[in-house]
Amino acid sequence: METTLLRYSIIDAYTLQELERRYHFSSPEQRIELLDGLYRTGILPPFEILRISAVDESSNVRQWIARHARCLNYNDAGHTNIGGSTDQRDLTNILRRDPDPFVRACFYENPYLFANDTEDDWWATFAEGSHLERLAMVRNPNLHRASRVLDA
Repeated sequence: METTLLRYSIIDAYTLQELERRYHFSSPEQRIELLDGLYRTGILPPFEILRISAVDESSNVRQWIARHARCLNYNDAGHTNIGGSTDQRDLTNILRRDPDPFVRACFYENPYLFANDTEDDWWATFAEGSHLERLAMVRNPNLHRASRVLDA
């Protein structure tokens, strides 16, 4: 499968259309496998694919994206060719407002999303989080400050 996914290392209109069709005609489990496979081969999924996965009808897909996506803000990813406003290229708020509380909590376990936060940012986020979100935060391997919460 990895050889097949390398086909997507350069995204043009044709391969984007192919990925979108592959995504739409797959089961939720296959969608997760597709996204995971792209990441494992070092390919950042195109914004268009991540956008549809962030609002997927399956909470399992949204849960996986919230917990494992390596980039949700495509403004920071150097994707200047994407149309739309800045807010439309940042998927973090979509997952933070997901209707499923578990998906929202999974977002806070994602080790790729909080690596650059300052301690003040992290504490503010922690203070505003629900109980479930806080539990996910202390399981985030990149939030080394999370161990302080357990000591307090």
